[in-house]
Amino acid sequence: AAPALAARSAAATDLVRALHKAAEEGERVANEEEERSDTLQATGERAHRDATVAATEAQRARSEAGHLRQRLAEVGQETAEAVKAGWLDDTAPDADPARAALAASDAEQSAVAAWDTAREAARAAADTAREAAAAESRADLALSLIHISERA
Repeated sequence: AAPALAARSAAATDLVRALHKAAEEGERVANEEEERSDTLQATGERAHRDATVAATEAQRARSEAGHLRQRLAEVGQETAEAVKAGWLDDTAPDADPARAALAASDAEQSAVAAWDTAREAARAAADTAREAAAAESRADLALSLIHISERA
């Protein structure tokens, strides 16, 4: 009976060592996943802030483009009224009502380009936020699984 008890005691000791080692490994993995989760959370928050800034810039560019279109129409109307009233001579070589329209068109193109840039930045930030949220979900799931295995 003594050899059987010694073997049983050795097996129990080996089992306890293995369980301690598994618990330490589980704790190490949990710590790594928590660090990764923190990093992903911070990345997601930055991406959200970037998306908010990009959306604000896009709205500002849309507003500016709308204002410029409205002003262009007003300038065209004012120029036509000035010509009709005789204040401007549209036949003179140096009188160019189209110059004002071209300048307004250039400004509109700049606003549209800014809006496109802001829209692209918002899209990229949204993609980053989506990826960060997915990675955070994976990290949370891994952490939950580790906690479950630790309790078992």
